[in-house]
Formats: sequence, structure tokens, C-alpha cells
Amino acid sequence: MTRQVWYRGDVITQHLDHRGRWASHKVRKALPTESEDQFPQLLRAPGGDQGLITFEKGEPGRKSQDLCSQSEPSVGSIPAVATTPTTTMTTTTPKPGSGSDNEHARLSPSSADRWTRCSGSILLESQNPDKLLMLAADKVRKLIPYLESLPPHEIKEHEHRAMKLSMDLYNGKTQIGFLKPQDRQDILRSEGSVASRSGVRAHDFAEAILNGRMTKEELPDEFRHTVGGYVDHCMALVPEGETPLVEAKVPLWYSPTENGTVDFAVVTSDRVIIRDYKNGAGKLVHHEANLQLGVYALSLVKDHEDSGLMTFEPDTLIDIRAYQPNHHEAADLKPWLITLKDLEDFCRPIEEAVEKIRAGEFEFQPSEEACCFCNLRGSCEARAAHLTQMLDHPNTGKSGLDLLALLPDDDEIPDMTKKEFKAAPVAERLTSRVEFATMGNVGTALDDETLVALWNKRSEISKFLDDVDEYLSARVLSGEKVEGLKIVYGRSGDRKWRNEEEAETFLKGQGLKQEQRFTFKLKSPPQIEEILAEKLKESKRTATRFGELIARSPAKKTIASISDSRDEVKSNIDELPDDSDEDGLGSEN
Repeated sequence: MTRQVWYRGDVITQHLDHRGRWASHKVRKALPTESEDQFPQLLRAPGGDQGLITFEKGEPGRKSQDLCSQSEPSVGSIPAVATTPTTTMTTTTPKPGSGSDNEHARLSPSSADRWTRCSGSILLESQNPDKLLMLAADKVRKLIPYLESLPPHEIKEHEHRAMKLSMDLYNGKTQIGFLKPQDRQDILRSEGSVASRSGVRAHDFAEAILNGRMTKEELPDEFRHTVGGYVDHCMALVPEGETPLVEAKVPLWYSPTENGTVDFAVVTSDRVIIRDYKNGAGKLVHHEANLQLGVYALSLVKDHEDSGLMTFEPDTLIDIRAYQPNHHEAADLKPWLITLKDLEDFCRPIEEAVEKIRAGEFEFQPSEEACCFCNLRGSCEARAAHLTQMLDHPNTGKSGLDLLALLPDDDEIPDMTKKEFKAAPVAERLTSRVEFATMGNVGTALDDETLVALWNKRSEISKFLDDVDEYLSARVLSGEKVEGLKIVYGRSGDRKWRNEEEAETFLKGQGLKQEQRFTFKLKSPPQIEEILAEKLKESKRTATRFGELIARSPAKKTIASISDSRDEVKSNIDELPDDSDEDGLGSEN
């Protein structure tokens, strides 16, 4: 027994399988003479009316945002998490492009590491929408030179509007309170760094190639190796007769009113393949037990089940990997292979965290991992207390943060000039600073346990102070009055030639030779490695010779935490020979 059903402009042929369920085995585009009124609608149905779709080779696949309708999350509010999945689906025809520049959900998969560890960050954001917007506008303003360097057709409409809005805020032509909801969304969608915006370009290029609107040969040179390699990797994963999903919008399984974007997926009844493009070169993304990728995978599976497209067994294999071509260690990582049942177990703590947030139970749990991508990390009291708690001073009733704020500058130490203080031994400088801040009641502030705890947090404290600087700068430079701060002109920029051609003509006239006018320097190995990436990969001989030409200075000794995984080495003193053993001295007769 067979039937034909309508699904978003496609006509799907189904037959009853051995379990008595409708199984989909062929899909085609509807003819111009056909309409949805002529066919049953394929929607999620209670019980057994579900279909298994297998695309035949050559049939058009579902592009970008065809998987679900998109709803905009409210700005500056805690989202309501639905208790049951949505059951209706609508067809949309969005503008082509990747989902990387879309406004993220408040409980977004990309920030799951933060809000599952520190649900208080959600509360902090919901209470400070204007501060979030101000910080976003500052990031947009700093991004303007990069955006203006892009080909005009690559700058998105919301970015054009956000650039003007951010400059108007900076120049005092408007204020946060006067912005319309659309203005706020434009700014929040456009915020980011040069690195993240470059990642958006990579996603856009990859989406265009995978959906047939662009070829790899049309890629800009700087994306040939990275995006080209990603496209090749993805297409090699597609079995014959299957059609992949590209930049697919899926409702989040724990919050169906909000969407996530799956970069690339291949879905069959016995295996689900997920690939996520990461453009960054700094921090290696581990895909094993990765919350973000786990959420994407489970959301995609549940969306297919809820929509009646497929059913999956508990032992269905989920193949997950982040593709990070700019990181030299990423290629060595193996995909994360996990069964559907184990993936559901892995994601269960996310559901528990969401339930607590919905119930209004928030807990601040600052940590380096949780605070790393929190937009309000520069004004979080919980983070400040966490980083300075080892300096809490019961004798004076002052917190560690109080003591840090009271530490004196070099010229504030009594009975010492700035020059004398800087020339003093480091132990004396430490003591003088703490004595000043504690009014002579040093207590345990300088014992080894405290100093080691402080040293272990030095990087995080430094980042915190940088975040405080960024946070206050954004506020004051946008016109907000903050007691104790003001705006001044900083140091002038470095000198440069107004016109290099005119300058060279002038210098020639002064009798300067070419080697006196120019500095020639060979590019560094990492720079050349990027240029020769394809050749080094294809030719073992070239790669070997390239490696032979590279030298590195030996590692220097430094101190590290006792928990560091590296082997301990001897100090320079310990490596000196024992004088008592020379010439037989100290030996027994």
C-alpha cells in the first residue's frame, strides 16, 4: 500500500513497512499544477503515522532554513522554555546565507558551557539589557574598519544599520533609551570581533558552495584551504542517494521556541552525522563531550522525529565532529561517536539546568570556563569575589577585592620615593604594598599558601581587570557619567608617511639608496606554512625539507602549578655539581 503526501513544496511517496508505519522512500518537487490542497499534510501525528525519508540521488535537498519556522527571541528577557514541542510547521523562504550572523538565543547551544555551569549569568543578563547593548555597540564600532574593508556585497543589511547606530551612540547623537527594538536587534546581531566576523564569512562561503550558488574556485585566497577543505570533507560524508542538510535551523529540544543552526548534517535511519565549522586558530575545540555539538545533534534528531520525517532506535550512531582547519592540532582529533541513548543521557543535565532557570532558581558559579564568554564578566561581583577570595582579610574586615583596590601605586608608599621603591628588593615591595592596604595588619596576606593561590589566579585576575577596563570604557566613551572617571586624549598614534610614493621620491632626492629606504625580511615559518599549506600536505619531500629549515630556541625554565601535567625539572642550583665530591673530598676512607 502506498500514498503520496505534501511536505513543504515536496511530494513524498510512502509505503507501509513491516511495522505498519508509513515509510518515505521517494521525494520530488511538486509540479506547477499541484498544490498542498490536493495531498494529505505530513505533520507530526500521535502514534504511528511517521515516515522514514530516503532521498534519491539528484533530488533537491532541503536548504538552509527549511527545517522549521524561526521565531525571534525577546531581547533582554529570560526566555520561556516550552514544556512540549511545537506541532505545526511553516514554510519560509529566507535570504540565502549561513546562520552564523543570526541573533543567538538566550539559552543558546554555543553558550551552554556558561549557563549550565553558572545559571546566574542568565539572571545578570536579563537584569542588564542596556549594559549588554552598550557593550555590543562598542564591539560593533571597533569592528567597523574590518567591515568596511570587505567587498560591499558581503556587508549585511543589519551591519550597515548597526555601524551607523554604534557611531551615533559613540558621538552622542543618540542614546540607548531612544533605540527602537529593531535597532537593538541590529546591534546585537552585528557584534563580534574580527576573528568571529571572519568566521561568518567562512560559513557564508561554505553554505553557498554546498548549496550550489558558488564554486570553490571563486573563494578568496585566504579561504581556499580552510573552506575548500571543509566542503570536500563534508561532501565525502554523503552516501549515494542522500541529500545533506546545510546551515539547517532546528528548534532546540529543551526550548522549542528558540532555534540553533546545524552547519552540516547527513541523516539516515541508522546514522546521524554532524559537522560544525570552527574558524578559530587560538583555542582547540574538543568535540568529545562537547555540550554545544551535543545539543545540535539531539535537537536535529528530535526535530526529525517530531516532524514525522524519521524514527530512530536507541542504538542509532551519532557521529559528531568540529572541523577547525586553522588549528594545527585539530586534524588529529577523532570524531565523537555516541549512541542516541548515550547522547540523551549526556544532555540530561542541560534539561535539569533549564528547569531550574524556568523556576527562577539561579546560582552564580564563576569559573574560567563559565566566565570566558559571559558578556557581563567585567561587572560581575561573584567573579570578582571568586578571584580574590584568597586575600579576604578577617582582621580588618576587608574582602580580597577591597585589598586589591587599596593597593598603592609606586609613588604612594610612605617614606620612600618612587625611584627608591622601584629599586627595593621584590620582597620588600610586596610587604610595603600589603602593609599600606591593610594599615599595617598584614596577617596571612603574604604567606606562601596565599601567594601561591594568588599566583594560580594571576591570569584570570589579569583578564578580569582587562574586562573591567573594557566595560568601563564602553560606558564612559558612550557618554555615561561614572563617578571617578573622565575622558581624556591618549597618546598620539605612531608616525607614518602620508603618501608613501611622495615620501620615496623625496628620500631618493636625498641620496638614500634602496637598502637605506626599505627593510626586507623573510616571512616567518608560520606565515610561509599557511601559503604552502596545500603543497606541504601533498608533497612529503617538500614537508620534510621545510621542517629541516626550521629551528626553535630551547624552552626556558619557568614555574608552574603543582597540578601541571609537565614533568618537574631541577632548578639551576640543583643542577650544579656537588663540590664535596670533587677530588675525592667528602668520601669515606
